Amino acid sequence: MQDEAERHRRMKEKIEAEKHAKLKAEQAELERQEQQQRKEQEEAGRLKLQQEAEEAARLQRAKEEKERGKRLQKVESANHMQQRVEAERQARVDEASRQVPSSPVSPPKTGGRFGLFGRRKESSAASQDSPPPYGSRSPPASHDKREMDTIRPGGGGAVLGIDAPISAVNAGDRVCLRPCHSNPIH
Repeated sequence: MQDEAERHRRMKEKIEAEKHAKLKAEQAELERQEQQQRKEQEEAGRLKLQQEAEEAARLQRAKEEKERGKRLQKVESANHMQQRVEAERQARVDEASRQVPSSPVSPPKTGGRFGLFGRRKESSAASQDSPPPYGSRSPPASHDKREMDTIRPGGGGAVLGIDAPISAVNAGDRVCLRPCHSNPIH
């Protein structure tokens, strides 16, 4: 019976050792699978980060390209605008050079108080060009009055808006050279 008990004990130890080895092998297999899964997850995460970084870099390049295009468009627009302004300025200069310089003398006044009645100076000038009738003498033309109606360079002549009576309607809008109401009117 002791042999039988001994044999039975050895078999039990052998079965337990096999169970232990089998359990250990299963545990090792599980750990290996878990490790493999972790590696796969890490690889997937790394690939995802790499793809996101590439996408971000692509978007950044596209944004920079768009901004560069806008800057180029602005520069082209500014150049076009500058060329147009330069062309307008050149056209004004050409136009000014084509015009005959006008005299600084004001045009002559028309006759009459309101300019409605009486002869125009142009018509009288046209009649002066034709020879006067025989025996009539026209008085010499007086330019003194015309000179008083104009503002001459450097001062002199009638200065419109200042040389007007105090009782005028627009007296408040004018610049007075003497103190207002210094000489009361009785």
